Amino acid sequence: MGIIRKTLSVTTLGFVDWKSKRELLAETEADLEATRADLERTSALRAALEERLDTAQHELKGRRADSERTAKAARKDERRRMRREAAEGKAAQARKQAEAKAEEARARLQKGSKSARKAAERARRRAEDLAGDARQQVDEVASTVRKKVRS
Repeated sequence: MGIIRKTLSVTTLGFVDWKSKRELLAETEADLEATRADLERTSALRAALEERLDTAQHELKGRRADSERTAKAARKDERRRMRREAAEGKAAQARKQAEAKAEEARARLQKGSKSARKAAERARRRAEDLAGDARQQVDEVASTVRKKVRS
């Protein structure tokens, strides 16, 4: 039957189809199956890619949040460092002033009268108290900063 149809098609110059309806239907069904298989593969690939994209976006969001927290902590540490340095500077200045007053009091003590020596001794004690207070303030600020850094 196939040879007769093909011969007839050639002799009628294509007026009669080369393939029968059954052959055309089988060919079309095979093409349809191939197209469906391609569609399933494409759908599966697309779903996998969308899942990877969602995962990547989620990771990116998490990393951005981590970097923002790290930057905030760095800024906070910098502010702490600046405050600690300022407190240490004030304490050093107070110590210098106290030492200067103590030295002045010692000088007066050595060359002055009894009342001057007593006044100098009081000034020296006062200067030492101020220096002790300054040291205590520096220690408090340092311990506060250490506690905040640990937490």
